[in-house]
Amino acid sequence: MILTSIEYDHADIYQDFEAVKRAFRQLLALIPKQGILIANADDAVVREMASDSRSRVEIYGKEGRWSASVTRVTPQGTVFQLQRAGETLGELEIPLWAITT
Repeated sequence: MILTSIEYDHADIYQDFEAVKRAFRQLLALIPKQGILIANADDAVVREMASDSRSRVEIYGKEGRWSASVTRVTPQGTVFQLQRAGETLGELEIPLWAITT
């Protein structure tokens, strides 16, 4: 499972932010012990939730072990340079387009 951010959303369903967090805790509890949670280290609430995970956790982002930076956008999609712990592993192309500025 990939967890990018947690914020107060769907106010028509959830009473408050604590209710949203409870729902995410329930979701994370479904990941089996042998599963993997890929979590965004740049989101404080995601870090909080990931620390309670019973599965293996891999973190990404500015403060994470994994990172990706856009190298170029092509007609086929977006090309990223993938890094783990500061080591460049290569390029990854996905058929999604990123807006770069």
